[in-house]
Amino acid sequence: MALDTGSTGARLRERRIAVGLKQAELAEMVGISASYLNLIEHNRRRIAGKLLINLANALEMDAATLSEGVQSSLVGRLKECASDHGRDGQVIERAIDFATRFPQWAELTISLDRKLRQMEQTVDVLNDRLSHDPHLATSLHEVLTTVTAIRSTSSILADTDDIAPEWRSRFHRNLNEDSRRLTEGAQALVSYLDTSSQDTVSIGTPWDELDAFWAAHEYCFDDFDHFSPQDWQAYIADARELMSGQARSLAMDFANRYLDDAARIPKQTLMDAVDVCGFDTVQLAQAVRSDIPTVMRRLAFLSSQDLGTDIGLACCDASGSFTMRKPVAGFHIPRFGSACALWPIFAAIGRPMAPISMVLRHTGREGGTFDTISYAEVQPAYDTTPYPMTRSYMLIIPRHETDGIDPLRVGAACRVCARNACPARREGSILGHQGL
Repeated sequence: MALDTGSTGARLRERRIAVGLKQAELAEMVGISASYLNLIEHNRRRIAGKLLINLANALEMDAATLSEGVQSSLVGRLKECASDHGRDGQVIERAIDFATRFPQWAELTISLDRKLRQMEQTVDVLNDRLSHDPHLATSLHEVLTTVTAIRSTSSILADTDDIAPEWRSRFHRNLNEDSRRLTEGAQALVSYLDTSSQDTVSIGTPWDELDAFWAAHEYCFDDFDHFSPQDWQAYIADARELMSGQARSLAMDFANRYLDDAARIPKQTLMDAVDVCGFDTVQLAQAVRSDIPTVMRRLAFLSSQDLGTDIGLACCDASGSFTMRKPVAGFHIPRFGSACALWPIFAAIGRPMAPISMVLRHTGREGGTFDTISYAEVQPAYDTTPYPMTRSYMLIIPRHETDGIDPLRVGAACRVCARNACPARREGSILGHQGL
């Protein structure tokens, strides 16, 4: 059986015509212009992320089928499953035969692997919280303290026979109050962990609130390009995701930087440059006459509809603590640091002002292959700092073609990475070794 090699735009057009929709009707359903949809159908604009999913839903088809074709979608996902589980090249090459002869079994295999990936992602998030979440640590301490109080009171009642009636009543009252507090604390803790396992952007710290604010806007602030600082301040004050004063202060710092970036590189100027240079940040910086970090931030906070793909961004200081996290599917960025030491964002700190381009393969179950560009900028020393400060960025771009590429395998963090014999490993993995 020949593989479906048609382009995404062609498949989109064929499906639209088959279901009897006009370009204007489909465009209105997914919230884009008819002219933009026309560019997509003629393969003049790339399509990925939320727009791909919305179009697939509107056309009542699978997003992977729309993106890759029916048979090549199965083959590609089967090869990815086999590669993730460390199978040899012969097994991977037989994916075509398996998908052709047993398409239903192929779908089942892919579905089971997807569930494994989701479970690993849940473990990843919970591990991150168990290790670093201050709210969780405080809650656990409260539960343990209450359990100890109950144990102490019950021991007195069990081991002492001649307790005065008024003291016995007081101990019973203490038991009742402590048990009620323990129940409430345990229920709150279970609810918090359950939310954490389903939503990676839950509220806990000011940085979590800022993450939630960005996620609520899908990391796109095009409509805010012409806001004044006063407009931003009023908007941030009303944002329901920003509950603490510290979170609102962080959001205002972001707003001021965003306004400065938008003034330096207007959206249309950047889009025109992307049409010529792609996502090469060095060439883009030269084309728009700006610096590389500003280009990276502008790309990260543009919509996937404009760029044709989702783009992730990580930013850290010299300590390795992340001060900006714009995630992308398949590349998890720990909220509280302790990320994989092989990420080039950390190597860039030791090579400031020198771009580092690398292809990475994320070993998580939801992992994929990504083009990354890392760059560290050095800020001048001020009266309060005796030496310059360094801030490092890593732009993360999904890579759909891996032929002839030998990517560097990386993880999210050591505790949830099953890669064997890694020279950067700091501690053992709770997932066990899988021969990666």
